[in-house]
Amino acid sequence: MEISRLGPSSFRIKTKDAIVIVNPERNSAGKFPKVSADLVTFSGKVDESICQEIGGTAKKEKPFVISGPGEYEVLGVTVFGIATKGNTAYVFNTESMSVVYLGRLTEKLNDQQLTEIEQADVLLIQVDETFAVEKTIE
Repeated sequence: MEISRLGPSSFRIKTKDAIVIVNPERNSAGKFPKVSADLVTFSGKVDESICQEIGGTAKKEKPFVISGPGEYEVLGVTVFGIATKGNTAYVFNTESMSVVYLGRLTEKLNDQQLTEIEQADVLLIQVDETFAVEKTIE
């Protein structure tokens, strides 16, 4: 598994079977890197213009888009969307690893939410000028 940071809150997870783009968003210059994906997740509102820019792969002509809570499976990647206040956190299970993306948290996670992410091998958090690390780890 390879994990790359694409921006303050955007990541690329590449497994042997799938490419996942997590929370794609444009940089301050309005640009988003040229990428392809099998699966795209949004923790907030879906940006349809970015979806149009993300190319498909040999396995999927167009990426499958997830934008909310629920359980999904795409090309060997199991995704659990967990509702948080105004956001969706995601747990990605693949290749015997669990990767958690918290998104933009506005309040502490409750006991149920913590239980759903407690087995994380990797934790991805948003860090930019409007969101401090301290808020995530409170």
